Amino acid sequence: MSKKSTAWFFEDPMDFEYKKYKLLANVEFAEKSLNEGNIHDAMDFIEDHLVCFYRFQTDQEIRQIGDSEIIGVDPIMMDLIYKKGGKDTRGDIKILSDIAELGILEFEALHSLFRVKWRYIDDAITMTHVPQKQDLLGNGYVFLSCEKNNWTRLYYFHNPEGVTEWKNFEFTFQKEVDYNKDFVMDFVDSLKEKTSDLIFINATLNKECQSKRAIDFVLTCKIYYKLQKDFLF
Repeated sequence: MSKKSTAWFFEDPMDFEYKKYKLLANVEFAEKSLNEGNIHDAMDFIEDHLVCFYRFQTDQEIRQIGDSEIIGVDPIMMDLIYKKGGKDTRGDIKILSDIAELGILEFEALHSLFRVKWRYIDDAITMTHVPQKQDLLGNGYVFLSCEKNNWTRLYYFHNPEGVTEWKNFEFTFQKEVDYNKDFVMDFVDSLKEKTSDLIFINATLNKECQSKRAIDFVLTCKIYYKLQKDFLF
């Protein structure tokens, strides 16, 4: 969980209206990030908040079962302070509980919006190996073309063997050129003359997408899992 994004939840003042204002400001920030196509940052931000709220609620339930009393809030460690026995009566814990409940509703809705935007791009991209799939996993290039908008984007990736999380996959944008149906094969042929172990994947985008940053983010994930499926690493 990112302390920077969720620290406000545990920080003073413990006032419901103030906390609600901070919550809605963070909701607005996440929604703006989604609408601007910054879905990578938005995803992390949304998930950090959901983890924070759910963890708070779960922690309370566990402590109640263990008959522990909540006696304070630690804003540095972003946690509750307990002692054994007794029943919690602190008003600020009630405030945090209400904010957490409201926050879950707001950020779950944002998470649904994130999934809609992700699926829209994901469904718009088709991919194939060119000129054919290599036998062994290695480094490679990806071409993403949108004929309607007259562009082709070129990416380079490092062999993902040993990479267990797609977010750590080294997938780098190289350049963008005007759409030319011969560009891909000319590029592939020129490199094939020098080395035969590179992987080449040609992808097509068949829908309007406003944010190329969002496209790149989804494409990174799709390429990683395609390589994982095709080469079983």
